[in-house]
Amino acid sequence: MTDAIDYKEMISPKNPSSLKRLAGYFKPYRLMLLGVFIALSITSASILMISQAIRMFIDLGIAKQDIHELDEALIFLGITIVVLALFTFCRFFLITLVGERVITDLRRDIFKHILILSPDYFEKNKSGELLSRLTADTTLLLTLIGSSFSFTIRNLIMLLGGIVVLVGTSSKLSLMLLFIIPAVISPLFFLGKKLRVYSRNSQDRVAEISARAEQSMNALKIVQAYRREEYEMSKFNYLLNEQLRTAFNRILLRGLLTAIIIALAFGGVGFVLWMGAHKVVEGSISPGELSAFVYVAVVCAGAVAALSDVLGDWQKAVGATERIFEFLSSKPSTKHSDAPITFSGEFKEKIEFKDVSFSYDKLKKRKILNNINLEIIPGQMTALVGKSGAGKTTIFMLLERFYNLDSGKILFDGKSIDSINMSDLRAMFTYVPQEPYVFATSVYENIAYGNPSASREKVINAAEQAGCMEFIEKLPEGIDTYLGDKGMKLSGGQKQRLAIARAILNDPKILLLDEATSSLDSENEDLVQKALNNLMRGRTTIVIAHRLSTVKNADQIIVLENGAVIQRGTHEELIKQKTSTYARLAKLQFG
Repeated sequence: MTDAIDYKEMISPKNPSSLKRLAGYFKPYRLMLLGVFIALSITSASILMISQAIRMFIDLGIAKQDIHELDEALIFLGITIVVLALFTFCRFFLITLVGERVITDLRRDIFKHILILSPDYFEKNKSGELLSRLTADTTLLLTLIGSSFSFTIRNLIMLLGGIVVLVGTSSKLSLMLLFIIPAVISPLFFLGKKLRVYSRNSQDRVAEISARAEQSMNALKIVQAYRREEYEMSKFNYLLNEQLRTAFNRILLRGLLTAIIIALAFGGVGFVLWMGAHKVVEGSISPGELSAFVYVAVVCAGAVAALSDVLGDWQKAVGATERIFEFLSSKPSTKHSDAPITFSGEFKEKIEFKDVSFSYDKLKKRKILNNINLEIIPGQMTALVGKSGAGKTTIFMLLERFYNLDSGKILFDGKSIDSINMSDLRAMFTYVPQEPYVFATSVYENIAYGNPSASREKVINAAEQAGCMEFIEKLPEGIDTYLGDKGMKLSGGQKQRLAIARAILNDPKILLLDEATSSLDSENEDLVQKALNNLMRGRTTIVIAHRLSTVKNADQIIVLENGAVIQRGTHEELIKQKTSTYARLAKLQFG
């Protein structure tokens, strides 16, 4: 598969069924699949040819007491077994390799789709269930492709080939057997659909278990601090029991189906053997022909029984395939322009919010932003001030187009952000959140994430500008120290400075700083503020702040309340309005 996803193709309403879409992943490996089919045909034929060796042993060797015929029969059997072994290896190697490549392509596309989805998708869906699609469901498909697929094809070929051999050996006995086959296969159609439903439900329960476990692990400190271990265990046990109940129904039905198929298949063989024995006594067929016939009949019965047994794997795989392609068919809520404008990343005039309204609620009952108008001038520092929930962080999210506006426009030098290429738009920004994310890798790679192509010297320089070297030099392996999950080896202030170093290396045109010092003590706040001053120098900066001391020097302060702009101006201008919200906040903080 190619690295790029054809997004419009992927979300087209004309998408075929899940199995047809899965079949599309096999197209690049057509020649290998042809080799698999040839190998399966030869191995199946080899198994059936053993019946002729049995006939030769009995009719030509034992019945005639001819040692030479026995030797020839042995040579024929030996050649058949060698061919069977050789092409079994070819079949196993090729189908396993195809399976690994198809699943690799599928996992790549799933992960790509995760990366293009809008944030609201993850607000409504559990990450554990998405990970289940990426890991558990694809692993199930790998088992199907690498084992069940070739197993099914081989048994189908043996069944069809066996029927041909049986007809050639004795048409009368074959006719009787052909009446038995529909009776053997019919339970597959009656019970197979129900088994598919049970298999899908079982996979859904496993995904829920994965999601719950991930949530508990991510919040482990909270769980332990609130002494909710037993509560979490009870929730987990409930999900386990639900999964066990669903699995019980699936196992019961699959076991019942297999038992019925085996009973009918081998019962039919027994009946045919009884009838064949009568034919031998009558002289219609030879003992060797009957032995060969019974051998092939057993092979056919075994093939039918095997097909019934593998049906459960197919049903589980179909359920996994449906879940995967349901996810791949999901659309990002952020609308993409049909003809995006390439943007250089420079804006010379201003960013404008014109009558912008936005709600996270689809029903739009609660407006987070309500007809706001504001301007951001290049090279200036703009501060957003207001109570929690006033809409400050939402402005950042809308600038980077993580969400669509309900109404209004956001313009860059007169160009609507809806029309700007998404990658070009986001390349303009660097967002430093209140709680920066630290990847489970080294200090160096965490900083270099801002610009992976940067030299080591530039990475170290960014760390120095952010004031990181003070703590980096104390780490066991310096800048190459592994930081653990979510940077557990670092303090809050150190994580913040690391995020600032990453932003410095990214060298953005516009900085988005969200409460970057609010959770720090005085000493760390001073260190982080110095790093921020280095980061902001010469850039357009938009700052969210509760501590007004950090924005006193802002070129423009926007005061938000209930999603509306209620004041704007410099610090000096706003504190003169003694009854205003800003003046009241300033009085509380500055005394």
